[in-house]
Order: sequence, then structure tokens, then C-alpha cells
Amino acid sequence: MAGQVPRSPAEVTPDWLDRSLHARGVINAAHVTGVEAQSLGVGVGFLGQVARLKISYDRSEPGAPATAIVKMPTLDPGGR
Repeated sequence: MAGQVPRSPAEVTPDWLDRSLHARGVINAAHVTGVEAQSLGVGVGFLGQVARLKISYDRSEPGAPATAIVKMPTLDPGGR
């Protein structure tokens, strides 16, 4: 898959997510038009970043996920 892998949920763009879902065969005809990230578990002891992504598409497609969970390493060098 081409492109830089996001380092935080805020860096997950519609274009990156669209390419990722297409490359894995999760979606075929639809294209991602929007992504909203909601942080999860802030302040409860997680070292990494966890977020729920709300995904919007340009058309309906059976099996296309409405949401996804991303888990990424912490950006804090001391926490790695």
C-alpha cells in the first residue's frame, strides 16, 4: 500500500483509509469521503492511542464498515 502510515488517529485521512480498505478487499465500489476520530480510553492507563473511526462513503455498499477501531503506539518517546 502506498503512502505513509498514520502515526495518530488524527492523521487517518479519507484517502488513506479508502486505499487501505480497497487494498484489503473490504470495499470495492464505494469510496471513503469522511473519517471522524473519537479517542477512547484517555486517562485510564493506556500507553498507546486508541480511537473509534466513524466512516462516511460516497455510496452504500454491503459489508462496508460504518466504524473501525485503530490502535497505535504512544507518541511519547518515554512510554515506548
